[in-house]
Amino acid sequence: MRAAAAPPTSRRVVRASSRPILVENPAACITFAESTIPEAEFLTELAARTGCGLLLDVNNLYVSSVKLGFDRSAWLDAIPVATIGDLHLAGHARMTIGGEELLIDDHGSAVGEAVMGLYADVLERIGRRPVLIEWDNDQPPLDGVLEEEGRAQRLLDVTIQALKMPNVHCAG
Repeated sequence: MRAAAAPPTSRRVVRASSRPILVENPAACITFAESTIPEAEFLTELAARTGCGLLLDVNNLYVSSVKLGFDRSAWLDAIPVATIGDLHLAGHARMTIGGEELLIDDHGSAVGEAVMGLYADVLERIGRRPVLIEWDNDQPPLDGVLEEEGRAQRLLDVTIQALKMPNVHCAG
């Protein structure tokens, strides 16, 4: 990935929209051979040049960091807090291919403990943001989905209380 001027079309779309546009960080399992800029820096530059914000997918960050071996804390440090508009949480599948473990962002299970731990770290860094739990495949009964929502809400409440952050609603 190379930093370049944002295409005029993307800037026009952002200006013409009456709603914020958020770009989501990908769940990556490979790197670009010709990449000259780390992903977090690229997303930060994209946001600065287009006016878009970042939809921080916590599961994608976790999956990518495990596969590509980068430091999640350094990645988060590189993203300006004000850039982050919303958060996504999701489960992932674990597969072994050729003796190597692979994590797949499949939205088909409960949010794992490691991802919830990363969510707690994100909350400590940025405070309250709107959160969406993605569960597209192998959905449990409604009680299971509500249980996941409760886990995320309890973690948010504990973090906000511990940091003595104001308990305010963020409009998206």
